This record gives sequence, C-alpha cells and structure tokens, in this order.
Amino acid sequence: IKLRIEELRSLMQPGDQIANEYLTEMGEEVDRLTFLASGLLMLAASESGVAFEDLPAAEAIEQAVGRLRPLAKQSGVAVEVVENAHARVRAAVGAFEEVIFNILDNAVKYSPRGGVVDVRSEVDDSFLQVVVGDRGSGLSDEEAEHVFEPFFRARRLRGVGGSGLGLTICARLCEVSGATIALRPREGGGTEADVRWPLAENGG
Repeated sequence: IKLRIEELRSLMQPGDQIANEYLTEMGEEVDRLTFLASGLLMLAASESGVAFEDLPAAEAIEQAVGRLRPLAKQSGVAVEVVENAHARVRAAVGAFEEVIFNILDNAVKYSPRGGVVDVRSEVDDSFLQVVVGDRGSGLSDEEAEHVFEPFFRARRLRGVGGSGLGLTICARLCEVSGATIALRPREGGGTEADVRWPLAENGG
C-alpha cells in the first residue's frame, strides 16, 4: 500500500492540494498500522520459546540513545547518559535492546521542548538497574496501575503517536527474561521508568 501511495504521488498533478493531503493521511495510517502489526508480532513472539544471550548492556544503551537522538533533536529534547555501568546482562534475544529503546522513545516523545531525558544504570546485587527519567506531565497513580495493559492510553499520551502496545511489550519481554519494569513519579515532576535486569553469570 505504501508503494502504491508513493506511485500515485509521483503521478499527481502539481498543485493538487486535496489529493496530496489524502495521500499524506493514507501514508501516516499505513505507518501506524505497520507499527501496530510489528508490536503484535513481537508480543506474540514473546509468548513462545525464545533463545537467550549475554550482551554488554552499556553498548546496547548507547546504541538506543544514538537511535533516539534525531527524534530528540527534532523535538528539542536533550538526552543525557548520566551513568552507564559496564556490565553484561542475560536476556531473550533482542529483548533488552527493545525495552531500553521503547522507554527512551516514550520519555523523549512526552517531554516538553527544552526538556532533558536522563539515563543512568548501575549494578545492584545480581541485577543491572536502568532508570530513564523525563520532565513531562507525569502519570497519575491510577494511570500507573494500568499503563502496562494492552492499548491503554494514559492522559499524558493522548495526542501522541503510538499503538498503546509499547509498554505492554516491554513488560512481557522483561517477564520472559526474568527482569522487572515499573513507572513511578519523578521527584520534581515527570516520570521515571525503572528496569531491573538479571546480570549474566559473568556479569562484569
């Protein structure tokens, strides 16, 4: 469908504003459905048996931050890695990277222009704790209770693109990897996402 939209756009007469608007809306809807389908596939994959791997967490965090910087720059939001513990985690293949990227993506999208998202990680006993904080409008206690449910849209999320599946997928990927994820109010305003991930047997 996306290819056909682009073909139609190339054949369109110059100055046809209405047709251009329709094609743009159609393209955005295709993107939304593609994102939704990808999320559902990942959620389904997490329900079946998955392979595990040990990976350097610091590198995965840096890569996720790097992927988000263009969006952050466009949104006028700074992303700062305050601390990045060099440890290895044990995770279902792709799970750790997807969880970190998702919570960073949320933090950037829901931060006000000029805001700062900070990322810090540290080893805590046999876990790596990763905390991503934003200075957005935050979540109510009631919203925090439901935010990991499929398709739930919190007050602060409405009007922002997304499928309502991101945090559900994060929660499931954490579960299959023996990790946990929680959202909580941040002191001074905003929200913190707190992930605790099991270290690899040789976690250093």
